[in-house]
Amino acid sequence: MKRKYFGIKLRRRGFSLLEVLVCMAIISIIGISMFSFQGFSWKRTTSSNRMIVAGHMIERQIELMRMNIDLNQALNFPPLPGEVTENGITLKWEISDAVRPPGGTILNARKCDFTAICGTGRGDTLAVTSYLSKMF
Repeated sequence: MKRKYFGIKLRRRGFSLLEVLVCMAIISIIGISMFSFQGFSWKRTTSSNRMIVAGHMIERQIELMRMNIDLNQALNFPPLPGEVTENGITLKWEISDAVRPPGGTILNARKCDFTAICGTGRGDTLAVTSYLSKMF
């Protein structure tokens, strides 16, 4: 049945089943790709946040060691190696002699190698080297 609106003939016509199925397929593909991108984004954000927390743990441990050396040099220098685990992040540190480039050691300084492990995947480890001294 045709109707006239302001002199224009309009036909009532619906969408065919094929048009509806094609439209649903296109919307599904777009939706699935958006959800997969969102999941990837959440995973990357979580990984980045854990690396930031690992960096803060290393900074805190270095400052704690420096503060302890300042409070009592006889007891706390040279610092001891150790390990701490917080919030699923494992922080390990090793202490060794500080070496000058020609080959001699620096008596009042120690090299500290920190390693923070915050996951099992590739790129989930943060390594930092710092030097501690009696005189700072």
